[in-house]
Amino acid sequence: MKVYTLAVLCIAMLTVGCAVGGSSSTETPKVIPPNWNDPATVQAQTNVKKDEFTKRTTYAGPIFHSGGLADETLLRAWVGPSSPNPPYQIYVKQFGVKSPDSYAYYDADGNNLEIITIDREINRCHNGGFCGVHETVAIPVTREYLQQFSKKGLRFKLAGKNKDFIHEMPAGYIQGFLSVVPF
Repeated sequence: MKVYTLAVLCIAMLTVGCAVGGSSSTETPKVIPPNWNDPATVQAQTNVKKDEFTKRTTYAGPIFHSGGLADETLLRAWVGPSSPNPPYQIYVKQFGVKSPDSYAYYDADGNNLEIITIDREINRCHNGGFCGVHETVAIPVTREYLQQFSKKGLRFKLAGKNKDFIHEMPAGYIQGFLSVVPF
């Protein structure tokens, strides 16, 4: 009888606990995206990697979505014995339709800069010859160029043969990244 009473009490406590607390396995946690306009957030999430063999340090800002959901943008730089003044790059991975022969880069001030194509991967093609393409490009920039946009943010366009892509980089993102990379 004691075992039966104890079992009933345990089941009752579990049932009440589940009814009051709810089931956490069916609840989806709300994901709050980082504030990329907060320099401290970017500074804390910038990856610094030192190579013991080349004595080169690589800085990569956190990835953020600057256009559509498939777009990824970040800043990166390298410092080493052969490059005491680090080269900087705006790194963009985007999903496009049919790979253009090349892009042109324009910022909101009308500057036109060089673009380096890093990768071009065709995902799927549809009837009529339209293909989905993931493209990765880098735009070499200077620290001075980034500082110029560290107060207002950077808006730029990758102008392609078939389509233009507009990207935005918040001022706080630029400030946070530059605070990590030495001059």
